Amino acid sequence: MAKDSWLTVNPMAGEGNATLTNSGTIHKGRLERQTVVTAVVKGIEAAKSYQVKQEPTAEYITLDQTSFDVGEGASTITVSGKSNSPKITFSLGTGNDIPIVLPANDIPIVLPANYTANGLLTVNGTSIPDDPGAVDEFVFSMQIPIPKNTVGKRTGKVSVTGSTSSVTGTVTITQATSTWTVTYSKGDYINTINKTSEKINWGGTATAVATLLANTAQYTYSFTGWYEGDTKISSDLSLSVSNITANRTFTAIGARTLNRYTLSFTITPTGAGTVSGGGTYDYGSSVKSTATPATGYNFTKWVDETGGESTTNPYPGWEITKNRTIQAVFTIKSYSITLAAQFRIAETGDFTGGTTGGTVSGGGAVTHGTSVTAKATPATGYSFAGWYEGSNKVSDSASYTFSATGNRSLTARFQRQWFTVTFTAGTGGFVAPTSARVEYGGEASSTATAATGYTFSGWSNGVKTAKLTVTNVTANATYAASFGINTYVITYAKETGIASVTPTSETVEHGANAVGSIAALTTGYNFDGWYNGATRVSTALKYGPTNVTSNMTLTAKATIKTFAITGTAQYRDTDSTGSFTTGNNGGSVTGSGTYNYGSKATLTAAAAAGYTFQGWYDAGGTQVSTAASYVIDSVTAAVTVYARFQKNWFTVTYTRGTGVNALTKTTERVAYNGTVTSETAVASTGYNTPTWTKTSGTGTLTVTAGKATLSGVQSNCTLTASATINKYTVSYTKNANIASISKTSESVNYGGTATCTATLPANTAQYTYSFGGWYEGSARIGTTLALSVANITAARTFEARGVATVNKYTLTVVNGSGSGTYNYGTKVTITASAIEGKTFSKWSDGVTTASREVTVTANATYTAEYTTNTYTVTYVKGTGIAKISKTSETVSWGANATGCTATVTTGYTFDGWYNGPTRVSTSLTYAPTAVKSNLSLTAKANINSYTVSPSAYYRTTDGTGNYTAGTTGGTVSGGGSVNHGGSITVTASAAAGYKFDGWYSAGASGGTLLRSSASYAISGVTASMTVYARFTRIYYTITYSAGDYVASLSRTTERVAHGANAAGSTMTVNGTTAQYSYGVNGWYSGSTRVTSSATYAPTGVTANATYTAKGTRSLRSYTVTYNKGSYISSVSRASESVSYGSNAAGSTATVMASNAQYTYGFDGWYNGSTRVSTSVTYAPTNITGAVTLEARGTRTTKSYTISVSLDSSAAGRGSVSGGGSYAYGASATVKCTKTNSQDVFDGWYEGSTRVSTSLSYTFTVTGARTLVAKILYLDVTPTSLSYGATGGSQTFKITTNTTWRIS
Repeated sequence: MAKDSWLTVNPMAGEGNATLTNSGTIHKGRLERQTVVTAVVKGIEAAKSYQVKQEPTAEYITLDQTSFDVGEGASTITVSGKSNSPKITFSLGTGNDIPIVLPANDIPIVLPANYTANGLLTVNGTSIPDDPGAVDEFVFSMQIPIPKNTVGKRTGKVSVTGSTSSVTGTVTITQATSTWTVTYSKGDYINTINKTSEKINWGGTATAVATLLANTAQYTYSFTGWYEGDTKISSDLSLSVSNITANRTFTAIGARTLNRYTLSFTITPTGAGTVSGGGTYDYGSSVKSTATPATGYNFTKWVDETGGESTTNPYPGWEITKNRTIQAVFTIKSYSITLAAQFRIAETGDFTGGTTGGTVSGGGAVTHGTSVTAKATPATGYSFAGWYEGSNKVSDSASYTFSATGNRSLTARFQRQWFTVTFTAGTGGFVAPTSARVEYGGEASSTATAATGYTFSGWSNGVKTAKLTVTNVTANATYAASFGINTYVITYAKETGIASVTPTSETVEHGANAVGSIAALTTGYNFDGWYNGATRVSTALKYGPTNVTSNMTLTAKATIKTFAITGTAQYRDTDSTGSFTTGNNGGSVTGSGTYNYGSKATLTAAAAAGYTFQGWYDAGGTQVSTAASYVIDSVTAAVTVYARFQKNWFTVTYTRGTGVNALTKTTERVAYNGTVTSETAVASTGYNTPTWTKTSGTGTLTVTAGKATLSGVQSNCTLTASATINKYTVSYTKNANIASISKTSESVNYGGTATCTATLPANTAQYTYSFGGWYEGSARIGTTLALSVANITAARTFEARGVATVNKYTLTVVNGSGSGTYNYGTKVTITASAIEGKTFSKWSDGVTTASREVTVTANATYTAEYTTNTYTVTYVKGTGIAKISKTSETVSWGANATGCTATVTTGYTFDGWYNGPTRVSTSLTYAPTAVKSNLSLTAKANINSYTVSPSAYYRTTDGTGNYTAGTTGGTVSGGGSVNHGGSITVTASAAAGYKFDGWYSAGASGGTLLRSSASYAISGVTASMTVYARFTRIYYTITYSAGDYVASLSRTTERVAHGANAAGSTMTVNGTTAQYSYGVNGWYSGSTRVTSSATYAPTGVTANATYTAKGTRSLRSYTVTYNKGSYISSVSRASESVSYGSNAAGSTATVMASNAQYTYGFDGWYNGSTRVSTSVTYAPTNITGAVTLEARGTRTTKSYTISVSLDSSAAGRGSVSGGGSYAYGASATVKCTKTNSQDVFDGWYEGSTRVSTSLSYTFTVTGARTLVAKILYLDVTPTSLSYGATGGSQTFKITTNTTWRIS
């Protein structure tokens, strides 16, 4: 460790033995200090050291300066010194003549809160940071402010104390005696004062003398007084003020009255305009006036009283030296109204100048405001298309009336009339063309063509020829072609076995499907089918031919029937359960046998003893009759029925009547004459002993001890056990607070419910009623008005009790006492409160007694009403005030006054409003607030001097928008300081590329034009002012106009700065129509095309210019598309392009080739759902848009004849059915019926091929077929032979169509 620097050791190094000298510096710290000296030897690890100590210096404070001499004014002294104290405190010492609390307006000595110790800011009287005095002395200082001396010579002391009172120092401050300066100044209209200032010892006397300005013809002067601030201290020109104890300033103020004159204006002619600036003005005023023409008038000139004239407007200043009357002269404006006509024959395109389409009238020279009527009269065949001003339409009325406000050039446009003739086709055909646009007086034609199956009927105007030509068209018109469809008769006939056909005939339109006829069979016949001639076309009872194209006759045919009738007996002995058994135990059946169709058959059932016939049933178990005789009046089918016989059984039912507990046995079954016994019936609680009664049925009943026995049962029976119930009386009562109860008593069954309803009285103002409850004795048993008590088992009494409560009401007293909640009828005293600034007038109910008694009968509010006290505020004109807006006003207590506005005399600046010597406002308008007493307020003003400043402003826009401060557009010179009423000149110089707009009263925007010349002499200056020279960039007008086929322009005009590039305009050509498409031609300057683009922006503009946009027009083409529809294999042309209004070349359709299943034909060409042609080749005419056509074919399923017959070898042995006409793919069934069941069916043959061995053969039709049914038979006669005993020889005959052998 190194030693401290305060100790010096010599020498610091050496070799061998040595003696070291230790020297210490002066130690001014409060604490002992010590350090260690260490000797280090190279190569020896352990060092040797010794300690050195030095004694401290006792705490002390040494001041650099102990006395200060300061002047009478405020100043600052610095108290500094050296110390080693841990804390220093600065305080005011004893014997201090510089007071801590000083007289008014003096400032006491205030010791700062901080001082500097050892370079650190330290809080006075606190420990010094880091305690630097512990190790050495340090420097300290404090800056102490000394206040100005306001009395004689005085002395002050400041003590500087260490950590103990014994360590201290004192600083003495001596301040010189004070003196006071009194200043005298001239106020308004004072000529001289004999001195401007003087020094006065404290308590001395100040004197001065003032003189007024001499009166002139313009002004009269008077002395107002000497003022100190706002306080008037003397009314004499000679001033003497004693006991001066402070600096003071006295001002002598005079008053001046300025003569005032009237400036008025007359208007010639009356009503032609207005003039601003008239009024009453101070002598010498320069008044600017502005003449504003009425609409339609121009300002002409000013004429003064002497006949002098001026055309300057606004007039910069009328000098006011007397009453003056100035005449403003105006003249009315005159305009030229020019009318022209244009016409157009085509429906689109440009209009041509001339009167071919019509004439115009009504133009000429007019004055402003004249009502002008421009009339357009169309020629025959033309219509008025509007009045245009340039390219803008201004009216659709042929008689256009407007008020003239400027020159106008109007053009009436006349359009040749065009009309649409529309041709339409009804169902069954088409027309071509469908429409035409026709010029007035022109003609149009169309031809009607009927579709297949239709005939043309005629046109809607009565023309019967297919081609219609309409002439002299003068309006839109529609002509319709009508077509009638062809019809055919279908006749329906019947043969034996067919009862009827419905209908017997019908009419069918060409190609349609018939509704059809229904064949009704004669009873006993089978339907054979419908025949068209010898061909069977259907086996269904209902048949209607399809795609009818001719008259037809269809016949319905049938065959007769035979049947067998069988009756069988069945019986059952169980109790309606189980199956029936076939047999005669339960009964017998008669009448079974074989019956012809339509004959009558009767089956009769007879029940055996002890059985009941239940009815006739079919094989499925369904009952078909309940009568013993089952009669079939007309046999129509084979029938087998069953007669069912059931052995008799009966049901005995046991029921529980009133007062009996539940029964366990409720029913039982018993055979005829059987016996049953019930269970023992038990009575319910509250009931007597039960008994049994027979309520239905046949049998003998006996009852013993609640048990019933029923014998000799011969039918269903019902036995009922019952008992009678006990009854009790329930009584109802009420107290006085119940209005009524619904009953007073009732009889209630044992265990029943007692009910009664109580009603409360209506509430009154005094009472509110509530329900206390239903009581039985002292016990409350119900809390609602409606009582319901269940399980009554004895006689009982219930009472309804009500409660009456006295009502309470709220009494509200506004602006007074007595508010609260009180019982009905309480008497309460209410008293109005005393309110500052107001006087009680009355209560809200009209009573004028401030304290009164009211009786509470309902909620009520009483409001105390007051009138407000009022005070007078007086307004007074002071010096320099021309006028005030009012002299006094009355103000309600605490309210704000509306106030008064002071008008300052020209050449003065407003000083303020004063209440006595106190200025209360610096605004011209002052309204005292919260007025609570009378007031007197005076307006005062001071005279002015002014500065005139010229300023340059410029704008780069085209005469619009605000100006910007700066010299880019030009420079200004002149101006400066000028007295009120004086003159000064300013000059403006425009920069290159700019023009001077004039001198204005504002810079960026607004303001009034003061002078249009560059040199502006400003006279009669009455205020500081800045005049603004405005400079504007020079611009040119670029006009864009729409030419041929141009619908609109993005910009029709623009202004462009000299040498700049224009923004340009973009044309939009006419929209594409059905007939035309439009394109861009280019922009033209005169006849020269400057660009072929839609957008053009001229560059480097140096002059006004006009550019015209032009377009091109082309006739449009449309695509006609020919599509393949159903059943079309190809079209000769898929599409083609056709010009608007032209005819298409057309296309030819090829239908699909027919096959075994279908036949194909051509239906027609379709446009959407409309058939336009039935020819395979079709070319549409007068194309006006894209067209899509579809060729469509028809497909008819082929029909084939199925022929059936019985093989000739089996003639008479059977019959066949099922032949006829069938559609391809249909299912056909042929049947063979054998006459003799012993014959053998060999099969169906097609040629020599057997195709089926079934009597019924079903197959799918794919072509015509001839089928033969073969039946094999073998007959022998006789069927028996008899031989005698001796034998013999006999023969029998075999008849057959097949091979045979004997076995």
